[in-house]
Amino acid sequence: MSVTGEFQRAPSESRKGHVMSLYTVSYLGQDQWLAYEDTQVARIYAYVPNLGRFVLHRQLGQDFYWDNELDWTPVDAAAGHGIVEAGQLGKLDGRRHSDLLNELAAEPDCRTTDEVFGAQPVPDRTPTPQEFATAKINALAAAAPGKCHLQGLRQRQAQGGQCRRP
Repeated sequence: MSVTGEFQRAPSESRKGHVMSLYTVSYLGQDQWLAYEDTQVARIYAYVPNLGRFVLHRQLGQDFYWDNELDWTPVDAAAGHGIVEAGQLGKLDGRRHSDLLNELAAEPDCRTTDEVFGAQPVPDRTPTPQEFATAKINALAAAAPGKCHLQGLRQRQAQGGQCRRP
């Protein structure tokens, strides 16, 4: 998000008619995730090196559409592909992050790298207020009563948990 509070969007891309934007997601200056936004369904998918695919990531979606506590840097498909090929993000530590890894591995809503990186450019766009509202409602509806989806992510990060190789 910019200083003025406006969202800055990367060039969007299309996957079989879907519109998306690709980002690196950082926390405290360290890249944690490679994510893309499918704007037609208002969902955020994150690349999980352990699985070799992009997986629906509800916690990141909540941050993107609601909390805006992480740093979202737009990248193009070529840069994203380079990040994946170089292994820059590293695998999740199955011992330290077993709950998160199990949750992501069990998520049926996923995309292959070919689906994401084989996209064609389309014009820039900013999600409509309706899209933001829909995403926020979906995040609230999916949250356990009294719990925030990012609570576990923040807790893991506060305990020094990184989503990168040391």
